Amino acid sequence: MSFSDLADYLVVSRQSLDGVLKRLEREGHVARVVDPADRRAKKVVMLPPGRAFWDGIQPRIYEFYRQAVASFRFDDKISAAPH
Repeated sequence: MSFSDLADYLVVSRQSLDGVLKRLEREGHVARVVDPADRRAKKVVMLPPGRAFWDGIQPRIYEFYRQAVASFRFDDKISAAPH
């Protein structure tokens, strides 16, 4: 995904995303590579260690959201769900 598209998708500033990506790059989770279609642009690519890390934290993420909505009524859960 392009750096700009990722910033837009996450609804964060380019400066904030840059700081996070630098840390993820240092840890070997992602890499920024030149976009072959537009050599001026960069793509953010998840590397195998990043995919393994992401896959490993999914159960904790799901549990966090399960607990966050545990006290919601059914109708409230439906209303809050993305459409």
